[in-house]
Amino acid sequence: MGRLFDAVGSLVLGKSKVNFEAELAIELEKLATRYSLFATGYPFKITHHKDGYILNPLPMLRDIIKDLEAQGPKEKIAYRFHLTVAEMIRKMCLILRKENKINKVVLSGGVFQNNLLL
Repeated sequence: MGRLFDAVGSLVLGKSKVNFEAELAIELEKLATRYSLFATGYPFKITHHKDGYILNPLPMLRDIIKDLEAQGPKEKIAYRFHLTVAEMIRKMCLILRKENKINKVVLSGGVFQNNLLL
């Protein structure tokens, strides 16, 4: 998930280098918190394979690039990205709950210290 934040942060913020771990994710979160209007998330795919599931962000990345090319507000793009990540997590949790009959989720990693995702 961290690399996804790095990729989107690089696109939206126009940066190819960072000075510290999670720099792009932190800046992307700050940018997203400046957006206060209604928005919807971007599309993504979840595919099932014999060994598990794959979250495919390619549809989202394509739409982010389209929004950037159309010079859409970067705050809105960052916010929509966060909505999409939250929806990815929600959908994946629902799939796993149905399959495994579990009702508790533990999310780990630096990305999940993001206040918007919390």
